[in-house]
Amino acid sequence: MTDVEEVTSLLFSYCHAYDAGDVQRLRSLWTEEAVMVTARGEQPHEALERLAEGAPAWKGKGRHLVHNPLVRVHGETAEFSAYWTVVGLPAEGPTLAGTGSYRGTAAKTPRGWRITRFGIEAIVMDRARLGPGSSSNG
Repeated sequence: MTDVEEVTSLLFSYCHAYDAGDVQRLRSLWTEEAVMVTARGEQPHEALERLAEGAPAWKGKGRHLVHNPLVRVHGETAEFSAYWTVVGLPAEGPTLAGTGSYRGTAAKTPRGWRITRFGIEAIVMDRARLGPGSSSNG
């Protein structure tokens, strides 16, 4: 796989792991120094840990679809961005639950490419359109 393909796969792995509620897999995707970027600015690594810990509550509520990824590799580092769409899985059938974008950076490590900065922008997210129990988590 090329570096661009590996960084793109990193984004896809995040979505698969989150949808599966796989905390360990999520934690394996970023470096120990990685930070999360939110509307409030750069957050410490603990924000990524909280994100991972919330994944089991998401399991079965929706599916992340990632599209239009852009990856620019600069030697041992890379910048990435992509759009995401969440399809909710409520009892009455699939429905559009949200859309937004991911932006961040990654670094080539001895374990392969890992996320160093991860930003999630939700343009719209309607938690009521997610699966069972979505009013409290997800």
